[in-house]
Amino acid sequence: MKVDVYVCTKPFQWLNVENIEKRNTLNVLIIIDNFPNVKDIALRIQQFFPHWKEIIIVKNRLRAFLAIWKFDVANLYIDSDYGRKSYLYCFIKANQFVYDEGIGTYSVNTEELFGIKNKIKYYLFKLIGAGTFQGGNWKTEGIIVYNKNFYISRFGRNLKGKVVLPFKQSFENFVNDNLDRLAKVFEFNVYSDLSDKRVALYLTYHNVNQEIIRYLEAHATHFDLVIIKPHPHLLKFGDISIIKNNDYHIFNNPIMAEVLMMKLAEGNDLTVLHESSTACLNLKKSNRMKIIDFKNPLYSKDFDQYIEKLT
Repeated sequence: MKVDVYVCTKPFQWLNVENIEKRNTLNVLIIIDNFPNVKDIALRIQQFFPHWKEIIIVKNRLRAFLAIWKFDVANLYIDSDYGRKSYLYCFIKANQFVYDEGIGTYSVNTEELFGIKNKIKYYLFKLIGAGTFQGGNWKTEGIIVYNKNFYISRFGRNLKGKVVLPFKQSFENFVNDNLDRLAKVFEFNVYSDLSDKRVALYLTYHNVNQEIIRYLEAHATHFDLVIIKPHPHLLKFGDISIIKNNDYHIFNNPIMAEVLMMKLAEGNDLTVLHESSTACLNLKKSNRMKIIDFKNPLYSKDFDQYIEKLT
């Protein structure tokens, strides 16, 4: 029998996969082993989101392609159809869809990149149909996004008949409705006794932002607790000594930052410090959650336009 296959490489992508309207009763989840404790997390996904026919863990996109090849696939849902790494998916005999995975969905566009290498890459991708933006691959039939208005404003003229589809629910509603299940999947049980505290949460980018550290130092008396959630790239390649040397709590659980933010804001006054982070795109400000953007130059323009188009 035909199955629908969903591929993800990080927890945030898996969350979005759960929020896609399922066309089939037979659904297979393929997780690329790209984050900590993936095997244990996969077991808990099966326990708390039991609609999956099968969950498969693979090492890389090539192994994902080989795993998909074993099935008779009706619809294939992938996090990216952009560039050479995702081109193998084109050879799967199935309807191909791409789903939103953050600000990069709206900002990645080879046509706008500078330099001779990028220009060569753009024309090569265009020649073979590999996609010069997310959703632009020749095989892709549609893209599932949270901000349809912004996506169409960026890439609508290049879609050539591809459909732009919504998720089942808004991002915030989906997380709210599934908050406890999501926390159980990632065994998120710290801070459960935290109540009526002034909490600062710093979501890092690839490097520690000295401006944010200075802000935390200048406002040290304003917070009862400072939590830092390092970007996976920072943990793997960067220097975290500056945050280790301060009295900060470093949070390494791979749970999505959005879930962490919403759990912390349930009973505390939370201030989120970030650099145009995807995690802050779809959560509304509240009386108990203050969000401060320190403007990552790579994404701040798209981040601001995303917010404008969403309202």
